[in-house]
Amino acid sequence: MTVRHRKVSAHLKLVENLDSEITALAESLATPTTGRKGPKDSDILPPDDAFSFNDLGNADRFLQFAGDDLLYCVERKKWLVWQGTHWQFDEGDFVFELAAEFTRSMFLGIVSKEQMQNATRANNAAGFNAILNLAARRKSVSIARFDADPYVVNCKNGTLDLRTGDFRRICVSADSGRSSQDRDIGKESG
Repeated sequence: MTVRHRKVSAHLKLVENLDSEITALAESLATPTTGRKGPKDSDILPPDDAFSFNDLGNADRFLQFAGDDLLYCVERKKWLVWQGTHWQFDEGDFVFELAAEFTRSMFLGIVSKEQMQNATRANNAAGFNAILNLAARRKSVSIARFDADPYVVNCKNGTLDLRTGDFRRICVSADSGRSSQDRDIGKESG
């Protein structure tokens, strides 16, 4: 038996165990407690802040996993990654690798058959591509949004407003995309 076969066999045993636990839970929920058959809506519906186990929920979880460091440029059809001082187009498949790390991590802490099915789908081509496509829609930005103000210049340690001389420390924003990495403005306005 190969290593892959052992892994598949272990996953199948896990799914079987989960299936029997879910069946027992479903039977206990189906027992009427108030004269009404089945569980109450509040027992079935997820909380408002819960993610669904579908492609859109996976995309939302991926964006939470990635943080605020990703944008998707609609015109160039490329991801932008925040480098700490500026946005840079992802030329080296960083976002792809980040998404692969995310989808592999979905197998950790699985407690239900639904989670197992969701993680399995997310790790196949259709599910993986759906995560990236939906995440891109959620984080899409036009290139016109960058350098929207020609009088704001992005420097290594912040942004400088050329009209007022005000300096602001760096923040993750596409609105001040002009980069001036060879200058380091030392004076910060208060």
